[in-house]
Amino acid sequence: MKRILVVEDDNLYFSIIEGDLSTEAITIIRAETLLDADDFFEKNRDDLDLIVMDACVPGDEPNSMWLVRKIISSGYKKPIIACSSSSEYRETLMRAGATHQTNKFQAVKKIKSLLDL
Repeated sequence: MKRILVVEDDNLYFSIIEGDLSTEAITIIRAETLLDADDFFEKNRDDLDLIVMDACVPGDEPNSMWLVRKIISSGYKKPIIACSSSSEYRETLMRAGATHQTNKFQAVKKIKSLLDL
């Protein structure tokens, strides 16, 4: 069973990911805030196969770079997907250390590809 952490505050975008992956052997953990994501990561880092990181949680300006940097500096070596509708915001997360990027409507395809599903 694969486990992914999806850091996404928007219900619509989360439901797209959750719905399209519901038939796969995946446990999806949702964090709606950066603090919840940080807390979950601290307690479960070794059990995560992939992280999907929204750039703006919540809000309209990129604010999740510090968490990507913290995750990378902890030694986490698995994929972190920068997921945003804005290519500029995805690039911001890539500079912070995310390993892959995609827009929100292609997130499921990217997840499946990285997890060989």
